[in-house]
Amino acid sequence: MGKLAEMIYKDLLARGKKRDTAIRWRTWAERFETVAGTRAKYIRNDVVDYLEWCRRQGFAQNSINTMIRPLKLSAQIQGWQFPKLSMKKVEETEVSRPMFRSDEVEEMIKVGKQRLNERELAVLAMSTTYGMRRGEMARPNEPDIRLEKVIEILSRS
Repeated sequence: MGKLAEMIYKDLLARGKKRDTAIRWRTWAERFETVAGTRAKYIRNDVVDYLEWCRRQGFAQNSINTMIRPLKLSAQIQGWQFPKLSMKKVEETEVSRPMFRSDEVEEMIKVGKQRLNERELAVLAMSTTYGMRRGEMARPNEPDIRLEKVIEILSRS
């Protein structure tokens, strides 16, 4: 892990952010370090090169907007000026919210019952039954998710 990624991780934990958030931001910082290298301070071209790399990887604009947040924090911590960049506005038509057909959901559940552990099966049940997304399922603390009840509901289907 690079110095920047570790610095971002520790800073977020020190600010009281959740460990999962710190890990996610650390991952994005590691990607940046892979592209731009490890430096005490970065310049505009480093950020531009990273944005170009993100686009070549096929990341959507919303993802790119999220992935540059650690860089802004890095600029704050290291004392360098984050460049002003006019980013493409995300249009509502660009946001993809694909829906599965009912037969696809049934197939996922059948395969899930054979291959997934109890926790993974519970996540599948919540997402297919209630349409919950990953972020929504991650919000409650673990005791708020009653796996037994979800598994019971899933076993009835």
